[in-house]
Amino acid sequence: QHSAFPTIVESPEEKKEMDHMDQDKETPAQPENQQQKFFHGVPIFLSSLSQVHITKVSAHPLGAHVLMISEEALLFTYGLNNHGQLGIGFKSEIKNQTRGFHTTPTLITPLLENGGKTINCAAGVDHSLVVVATEGRRLQKLQTKPGVAYSDHGAASLTVPDSPCETSLGVRHATFDCDHEVDERFHFSEKSVQYHQVYAFGRNNFMKLGLVRPHVTGEPKQEHGDDVVLPRRVALHCTVWPQEGDKDPALPPQGIFDIAASAEHSSALVRRATGDIEVLMWGNASLGALGLPLNLNPQDISGEIARKPYFKKSNISPLPTVVESLSHRRNVNPSSPFATQISLGPYCSFVVMSNGKCMSCGFSAEGMLGHGFNKTHTMEPVEVFLPPVKDSPGSNRIVSISAGAFHVVALSEDGKAYSWGINSNDRLGLGAIDLSSLAQPEKKENLVMIEWVPHIIDLNHSPSLAAKRSTRAKARNSEDEPDPNNRIALACAGYDSSILVTESGQVLSFGKRSGRLGKGEVKSNVNTPQPLYGGLHLFRPRLGDGTKPSTGTRPKRIQRRMSASLVE
Repeated sequence: QHSAFPTIVESPEEKKEMDHMDQDKETPAQPENQQQKFFHGVPIFLSSLSQVHITKVSAHPLGAHVLMISEEALLFTYGLNNHGQLGIGFKSEIKNQTRGFHTTPTLITPLLENGGKTINCAAGVDHSLVVVATEGRRLQKLQTKPGVAYSDHGAASLTVPDSPCETSLGVRHATFDCDHEVDERFHFSEKSVQYHQVYAFGRNNFMKLGLVRPHVTGEPKQEHGDDVVLPRRVALHCTVWPQEGDKDPALPPQGIFDIAASAEHSSALVRRATGDIEVLMWGNASLGALGLPLNLNPQDISGEIARKPYFKKSNISPLPTVVESLSHRRNVNPSSPFATQISLGPYCSFVVMSNGKCMSCGFSAEGMLGHGFNKTHTMEPVEVFLPPVKDSPGSNRIVSISAGAFHVVALSEDGKAYSWGINSNDRLGLGAIDLSSLAQPEKKENLVMIEWVPHIIDLNHSPSLAAKRSTRAKARNSEDEPDPNNRIALACAGYDSSILVTESGQVLSFGKRSGRLGKGEVKSNVNTPQPLYGGLHLFRPRLGDGTKPSTGTRPKRIQRRMSASLVE
């Protein structure tokens, strides 16, 4: 229970086996030109996908595999495959020369069955989740497949019903009046309906895959299932009905619109055709990470920094379960806030709501919950408060959040970034830390510094960035026009570093001295956001259209095309 977190290359058990293999005199030395190099200090082009346009990337800071979705809705995977988390049909031994790694992206063809299109993905530490959309006219073929998945609010079968009301409501909503809520425009043929299904593969400890019928070898303990090497259906699906007229931009798209995976639990956000927006969690509930009312005793939970926490009583939620405290029921309270985004830490969860609030729950000895000094656990979701910024409306409204291995980065509505959690190795980007007040000065590398509440990341701390922004401001001769280089559009928290992307596309990084910063050879940690090697820009705003950057939301091109993750 108290083993340390695994690194990207090897877990403690894997390292022991690798050391034993290295001591074997019969093992020939690997030629230098065939040795694998995992880390690069300079951003390089992935030539194996030179003809493929990637629209989504997912990786976990504590994991070692990557999921990618192409513009053609194809899923590619590469990286570590010791638990089958790549979904390629087999597990890779860590004793061979490649240490269980597959460095070439592989197309996951089973998801193409029945014309399925991959629309979202999430990489956990050692498992993967994928959302696949299938046209309604192909649903009839799915009825003949074993392991049909059902959810609490799902349909009784895969047959397309006559109305979205029948599809999206379960027994607990049987009294809902469909005649008054669903009119004739919702009655479509099977050809115009889509079906969203979640698939999972990889390690199934704590039943975090959410399978309907998991395989368990030996005595069934209902806690750990066998590894899954090919995509299998999760007990979560949703029927998506066409919408006529103008869509409300404030509402998330219908269907399964967000998904997340971590060390021991998984989550998804679903908007039903009836207007209900649900937060679903499954996996290990023993630490309160699922936000479910289980009456857990906080005294039965303990843990140390960067160590796996201990829990006295095991609570497992093997199937996706609705978290009612975070879900929106249109027929109960139409004005209540709803979830817009979710991110999972190792043993905690973060849900961003439509009213700008961020709710967190679970356990974190590293201060990731953001609830204040020495607040390490909470069984039910509690709000994370941002510090107010003078003369900056919307500064305390969170629009997105990224949970790393031991720290968190969030974005506010006015384009500012905030961070909290462990600040060792300058991963929070808060600038230089004054250690002169310590009674017994120690080396900075040996200190464990924790920020228990969010702090703003000031881009002006960087002299080079501040000088460039001053020059651009003089060239514009306008203080009212927002500078796209000063507004953050995307944030990603990694293992011991973080990445920010501005609205203009400039990529900034900070954290521990390593190739993960993308700055080439660096001699020390980077404590403020700095441009990547060569001033990398991921995209550029369209010019000549007469539009100005929005002050309240991120550009749609960023929301549609950008997704990033950092691995160690």
